[in-house]
Amino acid sequence: MTLLSLVDLDRELLVFLNSIHNHFFDTVMWLLSAKEIWIPLYLIIIYYFFNKVEKKTAIWVLLACVVCIVLCDQISSSIFKPLFERWRPSRDPILGDIVHIVHGKRGGKFGFVSSHAANVFGLTVFASMLFKKKWFTISMLFWAVAVSYSRIYLAVHFPGDVICGGILGALCGLLMYKICNRFLNIDVYKKTNLSYYYIVYAVIFISILACAKVM
Repeated sequence: MTLLSLVDLDRELLVFLNSIHNHFFDTVMWLLSAKEIWIPLYLIIIYYFFNKVEKKTAIWVLLACVVCIVLCDQISSSIFKPLFERWRPSRDPILGDIVHIVHGKRGGKFGFVSSHAANVFGLTVFASMLFKKKWFTISMLFWAVAVSYSRIYLAVHFPGDVICGGILGALCGLLMYKICNRFLNIDVYKKTNLSYYYIVYAVIFISILACAKVM
């Protein structure tokens, strides 16, 4: 399969996925895509960083987590986007007038790769390898996929942007975990009880669904 045929397939898949929409999911996907709504989730993860291990270790792990996200964000935004200059679907000369746009949001000019996908998958891989809990990993992957899909739904990224962004994020998350594991004793995270995390997760998703129902 040639690069040109892959690009055409990416466009067709975007048009198909983006065409499946309604008012309820417009609100759901808009909220999923918003960074602010996930602040409670980030705070509860930070809480476990500091509550379960020696504070100095927790600070270094948190710093590594921040570096991981900054790395994902800067590589995707400052290197990939200006290097490849691939239009977002919402700004693509061919698709810009036919895709479904929510609240007039079209994003910046270029979209390859997705910074949202890179960031959420970077955090997912890093945190999942730290805690090594089956249901934590599954829920984090669900979150990362949901946020990434919201970018396709909102027509600000092609599926290929999201997939490649997710791969970039996963590699950055793995790299930062390997560095942490090399210099720090982080096996203690395996014993962490994540009950508060699941409660916060449930509250966020119920809030999103409630808002979507009302708006």
